[in-house]
Amino acid sequence: MTAEPVASIEALAERIGGRYGESGWREVLDAGNADPDLFRAWAPGAIERELQAATFFRPDLAASSERFTSRQLGDLTADIGLHLRAAHFDVVAVTSSPRPPRAGENPVLAQAVVRRYGFEAVTIVRMDCTGEVYVRVADESDACGRVLQPGRR
Repeated sequence: MTAEPVASIEALAERIGGRYGESGWREVLDAGNADPDLFRAWAPGAIERELQAATFFRPDLAASSERFTSRQLGDLTADIGLHLRAAHFDVVAVTSSPRPPRAGENPVLAQAVVRRYGFEAVTIVRMDCTGEVYVRVADESDACGRVLQPGRR
């Protein structure tokens, strides 16, 4: 076994990922998240993975996913908050969609702001053609402004 210094956490991620793949880097982060530098790298990935626990199905609404009534949207917003809380997220807000879907995209039902591990994440909630309602961390293309940043624990 040998040890050698690396210039940054990004360099370490690249070295481990190059040899063991993305799952190897996640295992290192999972094992070492008590270290402050590793924790800051671990938390965003953990949040993204743990959002999967908030997935739920509404097949009864799948056919009307392009045109929801205000009552349906209100019910979905409430369901989204409940499922995020059940997945152990602190839900700051769930609001209506920030933008209409682009061609080929699943409809955006809502935007939710959640907190976990000292980070605050803006998320996008979508529904696919089978009625699966899923949440993911927003990215720049979602036009939400801030996305994932250190916040209150």
